[in-house]
Amino acid sequence: MAKATNKNLFFDVKSSTIHPKLVNDLDKQEPMESRRLWSKVTSAILEDDMDTATAEKTSIEDKQREDTRKRQSEQREFTPKYFNIVSGDHIDYINKEKGKAQLEDFVFSPSASKTAATVSATTTADRPKPSAFPVA
Repeated sequence: MAKATNKNLFFDVKSSTIHPKLVNDLDKQEPMESRRLWSKVTSAILEDDMDTATAEKTSIEDKQREDTRKRQSEQREFTPKYFNIVSGDHIDYINKEKGKAQLEDFVFSPSASKTAATVSATTTADRPKPSAFPVA
């Protein structure tokens, strides 16, 4: 098969704008939120302390395995917080309106705007308006 000779740029990384993640401080996150849960592992890796990182990772995974064994012994299934499992490939959000409101409240809150302004030149005016989040 002949190789294509025409090339079109799909995405230019060099000219794209970096948008910071907007996340709550660790002390405001729930215990199972990823950044909070893995924060000790992350800190240890950044400090090049692989022994501590490994120990913390093992501790998290052991706790998860223990939680699974406990649920199984009590014949309870894991229940996701934000959605129902419909089939192997599909999910059904428990409360779309509440989820949409929480997302909009977080993304468009004054603290989120302040955080974004300190990290990036992106202004609140550059952000999509709440109506940009459709509820399906």
